[in-house]
Amino acid sequence: MRRALGRRLAIPLALVSVAIPAAYATTNARQAQDAGSRASSQLLIGSWHQILIGIFQPEPADQLVTTSYWGLHHTETRLDFFLRSASGHSYYLASDALVNAGKNGQLRARPWLPKAMKSSAIGVVPDPRTRPWTGKATQQMTPQGQVQYTASDGRTRHIVTFDDKSVVWQTRNRTISLRGVIVGPGIDWLLPTRAPDGSTDELYYAAQEYSVTGRYYGRKVSGYLQIENFYGTVGYRKTWWYKNRLGNWVYWANQYSDGSEEYGQFLCGQYGARGAAIANNKGQEVLETGDVSASLGRSGNITYTLGNGERWKYITAGRLPGHGMTRYGAGLVERLGEQRKIVRHNAFSMIAGRVNGRRLC
Repeated sequence: MRRALGRRLAIPLALVSVAIPAAYATTNARQAQDAGSRASSQLLIGSWHQILIGIFQPEPADQLVTTSYWGLHHTETRLDFFLRSASGHSYYLASDALVNAGKNGQLRARPWLPKAMKSSAIGVVPDPRTRPWTGKATQQMTPQGQVQYTASDGRTRHIVTFDDKSVVWQTRNRTISLRGVIVGPGIDWLLPTRAPDGSTDELYYAAQEYSVTGRYYGRKVSGYLQIENFYGTVGYRKTWWYKNRLGNWVYWANQYSDGSEEYGQFLCGQYGARGAAIANNKGQEVLETGDVSASLGRSGNITYTLGNGERWKYITAGRLPGHGMTRYGAGLVERLGEQRKIVRHNAFSMIAGRVNGRRLC
């Protein structure tokens, strides 16, 4: 993907949780945990402590599902949104996925998590108005040079159109109508892995965040929408790293009182999944580092220390449904000592595997 790439190598609500069947339980957990303990102190050939992470310019043509990077084909695209109404209701979709199983651009739709969620008087609950995407999906370039996805939830068609400046998500029956502008450059990372049996693989990930407003099932809402692309030799859920991941991954966006916005991703885990990047709405890279540490507080908050000396905190607003040994949450990520007031935000956190003690990496 095109980028400001003279890029340097960063060597390698109180809400109630909802129980979802563990359909995607982590495999080889004991083997993975043992390998993770070794990885923290020693590296074998083909292993790294950190990922290659940074920012990119999200050109539409670079995101066609027929495109490969480093021999890794597109495996899936995910679309997530986190919305709030003026009355304080929250809505989460994480996420609808478009799977490119045939490596040839023939897309099939499926849910990543079982249902879209909403806040309620008893906590976060499934939103019965929504249905997951299913069946055949398509991608095309519009005459205006935008990428357009079309998929169905069995009741209505969803059309998502975007480029490096803006996004529109519409349903034919007008239950969803969102539009907005990109927060800043996208964030991508390349993760090489070596499994305990010596086999090696790679995973490439690229995502961009949009600040959106509109209507969601009759309510006026605002929030954030993220488009994620995955590339690999096999589908994401078939990778060794996904099945055995240990640690934390959080992506977030903040709008501040002075009108500025930031979008970031922090990873702090085993098998080389360690790095952080932040971009802003001026098109600038605020931070890129492979030096990250994170500790988990008893309340579920996470404190990060980054390579530039900054400390950040993820403040949980509550649990979202997860699967297997992965715990999901929504909340806020803030820079400690930040003077600007955060006026709008989104943060989605994952903690995967059995975490020993409070140190995540």
